[in-house]
Amino acid sequence: MPQRKTLTFSEKRKNKAEDKRNKKKNKQFNNRNTPTDTELNNLLLLHKNQKFDEAEQLARSIAKRFPKHPFSWTVLGIALQQTGRITESLTPIQRSVQLAPRDAVAHCNLGATLQKLSRFDEAEASCRQAIALKSDFAKAHSNLGATLKELGRLDEAEASCRQAIALRPDFAEAHGNLGNTLKALDRLDEAVASYAQAIALKPDIAEAHSNLGTTLQELGRLEEAEAIYRKAITLKITYAEANKK
Repeated sequence: MPQRKTLTFSEKRKNKAEDKRNKKKNKQFNNRNTPTDTELNNLLLLHKNQKFDEAEQLARSIAKRFPKHPFSWTVLGIALQQTGRITESLTPIQRSVQLAPRDAVAHCNLGATLQKLSRFDEAEASCRQAIALKSDFAKAHSNLGATLKELGRLDEAEASCRQAIALRPDFAEAHGNLGNTLKALDRLDEAVASYAQAIALKPDIAEAHSNLGTTLQELGRLEEAEAIYRKAITLKITYAEANKK
């Protein structure tokens, strides 16, 4: 049986210090209150690549282990929305606002969710809170415009949409929302121009194509309307098939 090597005092002290450092690292890992950078990057990548089922699973896992981390709740809410569960998405979106009350994006997301649920007064309040936190937030101005349009406050809606476009001229959604407001104001030729601009900036927006087709039909431009309708149908089918994969 080989003799055990006798450690010097210096070696014993070094080993003891190493053990102490390892115990401290393990304790920090076990007691950490945020997910790892790898988990967050994976979650962001799944969301960016529109892999919503996988994003939902990972977001639920992170939220369960780190319930005070707002980003996982945000992604969970968005994933639920993208898979058609709007009502279910409200709770995680609200949770993200509770955890990050100074985050303009969180309030904007809540406003958009409330708008989809037809809770327009609450949606307006959330959009305005987002703008109060970040005055140059184009998406919040655009969402506010869409909400005010639903509330029938069309002049205010137009002003909000134009503010969004002034802040971000290449924001296709804002041009589409402006088109909806102008259509509601019976300014159809202007609405056509706004929808066309939205499509020019983002050619795969099915809703803008559909709204443009409706407006052209009201103007009696039936052949143009038919061509736009066909494009809208193609885009909707393509989107539906992409989300089945």
